[in-house]
Formats: sequence, structure tokens, C-alpha cells
Amino acid sequence: VLIVPKPGSDSIYYIFTTHRPKQNVNDPQTVYGLEYNEVNLNRSGGLGDITKKNNVLLNPEVSSKLSAVKNSNGVDYWVVAHKFNSNEFCAFRVTSNGVDTANYVSSTVGEIHSAPGETNNGIGYMKISPDGTKIATAIHGLDIYEIFDFDASSGKVTNAVTSPSTFNETYGVEFSSDSR
Repeated sequence: VLIVPKPGSDSIYYIFTTHRPKQNVNDPQTVYGLEYNEVNLNRSGGLGDITKKNNVLLNPEVSSKLSAVKNSNGVDYWVVAHKFNSNEFCAFRVTSNGVDTANYVSSTVGEIHSAPGETNNGIGYMKISPDGTKIATAIHGLDIYEIFDFDASSGKVTNAVTSPSTFNETYGVEFSSDSR
């Protein structure tokens, strides 16, 4: 789950969610993609209320990796997800008009977060550096980390640097507050 404020609003927030990938090809559980809900904190006497619910941005399957950073314009945001069984990053722009559902920036780079049978490749962190120049992922099932360049003006992900598979069950990743 990731929460991003609507630029220019002090009361509207977007809650982005992903779901786990299927455990195997016979998994009967419903799997959702990347969705968002809009919450207005001024509704229901200040308690808040959902004003838009279960808006689908990406159909299944999507890994649990989800991150956000301010756009280089200093106002808007980028919300970045990663498709499962793919090496595609998907960056959605959030502006004062809302979430841009019609267009997302697609970048195919790095390792494929693959399946079937290895759902652990769908879990782990994805973080964007505070200065918006780098993005990093942990791919649990492959025991690797990847660091990429991120363009906070275009939403593009490029230039993968992949660690050797020497780590044990990689999961978390974070940048320091000065983006190093």
C-alpha cells in the first residue's frame, strides 16, 4: 500500500494497492492488479470517506513492488509499479487533475520478475531515492538487488546494475536521506 497526496489539495489522497501473484497455475484465489482509491478527508464530518474505489491501473499480475517520488517539477508525483512475469516498470503521474489513468510510462529493463512457481520474485521492496535520480529493487527469489537510473521528469527507468546472486533472500532496500 502506498499513499500519495493530490497536488494542490489538503484533503484528497490516493491509496495505491497491489496484490500477491498467483501461487501456482491452479491457484483459485482472485488476484488483483495495481489499483487506487481516492479518499477525501473533509467528507463524513471530517472523518474522511472514499470517493473513488478500486480504480484499476494495471491488470494482474503485478509484483508487490511499489514506490513514489515527486516529479522534477516539484509539484506532481510519480507512482512506480513493476509487472510480474516481466521486466517492465510502469510509472503513473499524479497531478492536480488526479491520477493519469490513460497514459503510463513503460520501461523494460533489468531482470524479469518471473514465475510460475517462484512467487518470491514478486515480493520485496522497490525504492526511489529522495532526489529522484535512482530506483532500486530487491528480487527475493533470485537473491539479487538492482539499481537503475530514474528520470523524475519523464518517469523513465534505465541503466540496470545487477548484483551477483550472493545474498540470501533479499527483501528490503532503502536509500539514505541524502540519496546515497
